[in-house]
Amino acid sequence: MKTLQNVGVLVFFSILLVPSVVWFGFMDGDHGRSLENRPLAVFPEISTAGWDGFLPQVDAWYTDNAPFKSDAVRLKNSFMMSLFNEVQSDDVMVGQDGWLYYKKIGDGDPLRDYKGLLSFTDEELENYLGYLRSAKDNLDRQGIEFYVLVAPNKEIVYPQYMPSGIKIVSGETMTSRLGDYLASEGVDYFKYLLDAERNADRITYMQTDTHWNDYGAYLGYLELLDMMGISLPECEPDFVIPNSQSGDLARMVNVPLVERYGIRLKSDLVYEEIGLPTSSGSAASLQKFSSMADNRDSRTMLIIGDSFREALLQFPASDFGEVVAVHKDEFSSELVSEIDSKPDVVVVVLVERNITRCYPALVSLAQSEF
Repeated sequence: MKTLQNVGVLVFFSILLVPSVVWFGFMDGDHGRSLENRPLAVFPEISTAGWDGFLPQVDAWYTDNAPFKSDAVRLKNSFMMSLFNEVQSDDVMVGQDGWLYYKKIGDGDPLRDYKGLLSFTDEELENYLGYLRSAKDNLDRQGIEFYVLVAPNKEIVYPQYMPSGIKIVSGETMTSRLGDYLASEGVDYFKYLLDAERNADRITYMQTDTHWNDYGAYLGYLELLDMMGISLPECEPDFVIPNSQSGDLARMVNVPLVERYGIRLKSDLVYEEIGLPTSSGSAASLQKFSSMADNRDSRTMLIIGDSFREALLQFPASDFGEVVAVHKDEFSSELVSEIDSKPDVVVVVLVERNITRCYPALVSLAQSEF
């Protein structure tokens, strides 16, 4: 009897320990990599706070890094999507036909904007116009062209795949109202890209990601060329379907969905990333692109924007002499002095949920001497 008890104890502890042994000893780094959209807890150091502070931090570390946690969460969410077409998330909702949508309240509240529950006041519209005009006046004085491109939120472009229970209260979003107001004030350097994306002949946004694909970005680029008064390319670039990838929304809910609609441009570009220190002690990152081919426009372009700028950069880099890009949150008057070449064109690229988050960049543009 005692032997059986010992065997039972051995089996019990083996069940507890084997996953950890396999996790630590045999799995590669990618296996344990969490797909959550946040930094994971790290193993703490014993501090002056002693054990009272150390042990809870160890518990948080193990909770985040438990063996096969990502696999278990992935399996659970996959079942929930297959059986109930939903996942447990404050940031992601499951639409129809496998489409995922972003709904984070603290990041532009795209769901309420989709419903038509967000709006600019008249005063806010006037203030926005003031920011734009100040930036344009300063750049005009320096002989620099200025344009603003705003990509629509994914659910605005593809409402047909949204969950059926979500109802639209008003067909007007914040950006659509802003665009109409600016047009009535004669602003011709601001473009809301909804019509170009919605009326395209193929998918322009990724099914499991918040962003447009490269074809959607290409259409945005064509709109920019039109605003600049430049003839459109004689033929469309050579797009190909890339290898399978998982979108950022799929990673947020830890489900192994494959992105089917990614489209990529074949191009031979020279890329350089430059880290620049700032007075705050943080580092800004400048992206610099140039083409190996003879470009049809020798001018230099500076692109300031959020993550939607990433897919767009390759297109002007293939056409213009040089393209320099920086994230909107890293752009400042101080950074301007670190840019080697004075830009001939400045373009701000945003997705509409960030429409009010570009104020600091616009203020910097109004104050910068290139």
